[in-house]
Amino acid sequence: MGDHGMTLVEVMVALLILTVVLSALASVLTASLRSLHANDTRVKANAVATQLLEELRGLEWDEAGFSEADHGYRAAVDVDTGQPCSEPDADATDACEATVTFEDLGEPVPDDPRPRPLRDGGGGSGTETVERDGTEYEVRTDITWIDDPQAAGSRDYKRFRLAVTWHDFGQQRRLTHSTTRAPEPEEQSPAAFSLRSVDVYPDLGYIYGPDHSEAGELKAAVEFVDGTMEVDDTVDAVEIEVVTTDPVDNVTVSFINRQTDTVTAELDEQDLNEDGEQNGTEWALSSSLSSGWQYRNGDTTFVITATRSDTTDEASISEPVRYVYEHNDIVEMTVDGTTHTIDPDSTSPHATDTVCVEDDGTVAQAVDIGLATHGMTLDDRIDVAGPGFAAGLSLSAGESTLDGARFALTVEAGHAFPDPDDADDAVVDFTAVREFDDSQQTRSLALELLDPSEWGGTKCES
Repeated sequence: MGDHGMTLVEVMVALLILTVVLSALASVLTASLRSLHANDTRVKANAVATQLLEELRGLEWDEAGFSEADHGYRAAVDVDTGQPCSEPDADATDACEATVTFEDLGEPVPDDPRPRPLRDGGGGSGTETVERDGTEYEVRTDITWIDDPQAAGSRDYKRFRLAVTWHDFGQQRRLTHSTTRAPEPEEQSPAAFSLRSVDVYPDLGYIYGPDHSEAGELKAAVEFVDGTMEVDDTVDAVEIEVVTTDPVDNVTVSFINRQTDTVTAELDEQDLNEDGEQNGTEWALSSSLSSGWQYRNGDTTFVITATRSDTTDEASISEPVRYVYEHNDIVEMTVDGTTHTIDPDSTSPHATDTVCVEDDGTVAQAVDIGLATHGMTLDDRIDVAGPGFAAGLSLSAGESTLDGARFALTVEAGHAFPDPDDADDAVVDFTAVREFDDSQQTRSLALELLDPSEWGGTKCES
């Protein structure tokens, strides 16, 4: 019998086989493309890490940090994963270490020892974003110390570690590169040392008011016991203790006093740990040296400088020391340039001024109110209560002064005061609230409401 060609069944079977083969080929091609793309992005990630590591190695030794005082310092972190030691990664390969994580600090500051960012811009705290051919690579940079057991000291080399993460077809990819750098001979200080600890007591204290001849002198320390404030009136001086990693020749402390002058004093070598030895690593300030120091209200930063004949190291305490006046108050109110001194013994209102309103009681021209305070800091607030002011309105300090801080409030044109036909004035209460001890003082400002019939010959006329 002759060959009459393929039957329909044979055609369908052939098509089915072809479909299966093509599907398999498509899967292989897709997998191959994904693999090629993954390899390509990983090659670029390696290139990014290599480039940034070279830039790190090119930094000056001091510019690359680090010490406990550096910006971005974290005492205990898994530098492979970036997670705190309290949240260990199951796949972590390294123990917790102290590290400085690079962050975007803006333009470098002369003589600033903090680590600098690799470039302007970044992907968030501790990261920067680098783009390559449409793929964004997020890079976290950490610096850790390496101890060479054969060398003196514990900070012999620096390890730069870059963790690079990116997304490939919806999956997060990651790689980690690291390199070490040793100081060049010209960068290395002989038997380098650093400041191990700086303690200042009291770290919160009262100072005398400005009406005393000893304005700004420390009066007492403030402590909180079970939520209750207790004042130690026996404190009359600042005590400073400093410990260095290696012996030094001299330690000094300096700060800016209330006259904006730099005050400097020397610390004495002492046996702080009471082991019977003085080895040049433990220093303290004699209390008598600080009895005449004067401080401005608010934060004071003490700078500790340890020196030796062959090298110098300097560090600031990590937290500012705060001295505040025993009582906080509003001492002046300024309305549109006119200053009113507050008499604390007077009855309310404590100050009066005028404001121009329309017939419906709305403010005709914006009114600028300034408040000068005593014993307040930039962390404190002034609560405002009065006609037309929303409940919960609080003012933030805009400027620090020797004795307190300045606050400002602008009452915009159109603000609704009571109708002058029903009320001749509006009383606004300002309450100065100090955060650390919740002390409060309220002073009132009475604004006489001038309607259009009273504008003639007043400041209301434009």
